[in-house]
Amino acid sequence: MVARAINKLTALQVKKSKPDSENVIKLSDGGSLYLRIDSNGSKYWIFNYTRPSTGKNDLSLGTYPEITLEQAREIRDEYKKQKRITIKPFYLIFLKEGYFKKFS
Repeated sequence: MVARAINKLTALQVKKSKPDSENVIKLSDGGSLYLRIDSNGSKYWIFNYTRPSTGKNDLSLGTYPEITLEQAREIRDEYKKQKRITIKPFYLIFLKEGYFKKFS
């Protein structure tokens, strides 16, 4: 089995990527990380993961340039690590922001 490439995008590719006038574009960085470019030019980092109960899910990691390519990769790697120990990526957002501490 051939290993899939990750970290395929460069910072320059991300910066220079342009929207399509009619369609949403998804540029893959590998490892379930995508840069989504809307027709209005907005750029979002998306982490795609699979849940047994619902199938594929997209989780927004934030917008570019607020979240850089390097930061998006770090977030992706953290989510993938946590997913291996069965924490759902969606809940990590709440854990990082201290959401559950408000109720303890």
